[in-house]
Amino acid sequence: MKKRVCLLVALLALVIMGFTMNVEAAEIIDRGYCGGEGDGTNLTWTLDSDGVLVIEGQGRMKDWTFKDIYDYPADWHGHKEDIYSVIIRNGVTSIGSHAFFDYNSFSSIVLPESLTSIGDDAFHGCYSLGSIDLPESLTSIGNYVFGGCSFSSINLPKSLTSIGDDAFHGCYSLGSIIIPESVTSIGDRAFSECYSLGSIDLPESVTSIGDRAFSYCHSLGSVDLPESVTSIGYEAFYDCESLSSIDLPESLTSIGYGAFYYCESLSSIVIPELVTCIGDWAFASCSNLINIKLPESLTSIGTGVFYFCESLSSIIIPESVTSIGDRAFAGCSNLINIKLPKSVTSIGSHAFAKCSNLSSIKLPESLTSIGDSAFEGCCNLSSIKLPDSLTSIGDSAFKYCTNLDSIYIPVSIETIYRNTFAFTNLEVIYYGGTKEQWKNINILQGYDEDTDYTLPNVHCADDDIDYEKLKEFVSRLYQNFLKREPDEKGLNDWIDVLRSGKATGAKVVAGFVLSPEYKANSLSDEEYVTALYRIIFEREPDDAGLNSWLAVMKKGYTYKKVLSGFINSNEFENLCRDLGIVRGSYKSDEPVDQGNKIEAFVARLYKVCLGRAYDQEGLDNWVRALTSGTADVYSVVAEFFNSQEFMNRNLNDTEFVTVAYLTILGRQPDELGLENWVNNLTWGDTRDDVLYGFLGSQEFKKLCGEYGIIW
Repeated sequence: MKKRVCLLVALLALVIMGFTMNVEAAEIIDRGYCGGEGDGTNLTWTLDSDGVLVIEGQGRMKDWTFKDIYDYPADWHGHKEDIYSVIIRNGVTSIGSHAFFDYNSFSSIVLPESLTSIGDDAFHGCYSLGSIDLPESLTSIGNYVFGGCSFSSINLPKSLTSIGDDAFHGCYSLGSIIIPESVTSIGDRAFSECYSLGSIDLPESVTSIGDRAFSYCHSLGSVDLPESVTSIGYEAFYDCESLSSIDLPESLTSIGYGAFYYCESLSSIVIPELVTCIGDWAFASCSNLINIKLPESLTSIGTGVFYFCESLSSIIIPESVTSIGDRAFAGCSNLINIKLPKSVTSIGSHAFAKCSNLSSIKLPESLTSIGDSAFEGCCNLSSIKLPDSLTSIGDSAFKYCTNLDSIYIPVSIETIYRNTFAFTNLEVIYYGGTKEQWKNINILQGYDEDTDYTLPNVHCADDDIDYEKLKEFVSRLYQNFLKREPDEKGLNDWIDVLRSGKATGAKVVAGFVLSPEYKANSLSDEEYVTALYRIIFEREPDDAGLNSWLAVMKKGYTYKKVLSGFINSNEFENLCRDLGIVRGSYKSDEPVDQGNKIEAFVARLYKVCLGRAYDQEGLDNWVRALTSGTADVYSVVAEFFNSQEFMNRNLNDTEFVTVAYLTILGRQPDELGLENWVNNLTWGDTRDDVLYGFLGSQEFKKLCGEYGIIW
């Protein structure tokens, strides 16, 4: 019996030994201390042959330097390639800096509930780490902690108060993340180069967004910034190419350098009223930015703020702004006109360079300096008035303004460059002072030393001009446009601006035509064209010429279109040369005059069908409807012909058909066609039948093709 028991015990021992051998099959290959408190023995680590690293103990982990990792590998860093998973036991409160820096061999880690902080670069470059569960005890994430990790999502604990610099930098697969309400700050480059990040909601607790925090987040389409945010850091959303909308909170006071640089999908933005400073290049290369509202609190527009915002067509600059920085609007090729407030005293270098569509800009009387190349390449700018407060004009300030044909330089100018007006259309510049004063101006050599450009001929205030001829010209403007003799003050003022070069002949003539007094006179088309012949051509109109201009107006073009034809003629150029003044140029700003045939067609509906001038809003609405296809040409024409306004004209059948020819086909009726349509009405056809007959004709179909109207 005793032998049996001994045998049984022996067998049991062998079984136990075998089981123990299986459990301990992964042998410990290295161990050590890694504590960051006292003598460092508060934490221990072991690494087994299966590549499992276990860290346990109580308290804080030590920090490592790059020398500890690479030059003299300490602790487990000497086994970097052998570690496949990490288990950190409960009791450990922190993970030290660089603890697992650039460990791309391990793919899983277990973190303890006791953990409160993760040090800088702790998991930076762990490209195989696909997921990680952060404990609720965690309060801070250091710099570069998860940079380059491959996880697609991560749950941040509600206890977290800060996200350090570069914390998720280069997490290319990270598609979404929820930032808890406890977080108050987002560090520099925290989510930079998170290419898959599509959207992000920031909690109300966040007060600042660090430099480049979301830079290069190419998929980021929208961001909801909480009202608690007061500042947006340097290049915070740099190159977020998909960012199409962002609501800036009312609490915001500053926008950092290049904050939205290269946000090419951003189309509109409203800057809150508390913002006093917009950093340099803040919206540079936002090529689709069309609308932007600047706050009244803004004091300056810095360097390159709207650089190459190619879609920006207009902007209102608040009265609080005192300076326009270098390249502030350079390359805004769609910017047509801009008004600078009275508060602006300086325009920086290249501020409006290459604004190729800029046709007008009003410079304030407070302006003292225009920087180098400020308007270089503004090829659509034909005239500009320099204020009497100006003291200096920079090198190449108006270079390549190829349409610039008149300029007035005030007597206040102290310095100017030889190539300021290189490659312009200027033959002469008008100077407000005397010849003697001009001699005292400091004329400098430009930056481009190879050019031999000099200033155009200068016409000074004391140069001889035939006063009597100018008086006759201005008097004709009064007599023909205003239907009265000039008053002495008005006559002398107009003569003065023409003699001094403060205004071109074109600007003065347009000034009369656009004046309220002229509009009150209500000249007929024939009277208007006749007046232009008398003023500009100094003769009565010939029948052929008069009828030609009247035909243009019957097609729907405005009196401004006719004005531009007279002003830009060779006859007016000769007259201005004879008067000793610069002709200048004029271009109608009416849409119907810009060559858009749809606009001309709609304008004809107003002018011929209703017998009156169009209202701008009505014209724009109808043109928009026809262009977009939201209304068909049949319904648009019927709307006009069936309107009460048309009915009130009480046209007989012959008059009705004639108006239909003129309106729909844009021509006088032929005799046979007129007779046929009138007969059809007599025999019982309705006027709607006649309209649809015109609209369904091959002739109108061909016209629609020319107009660009869907038939």
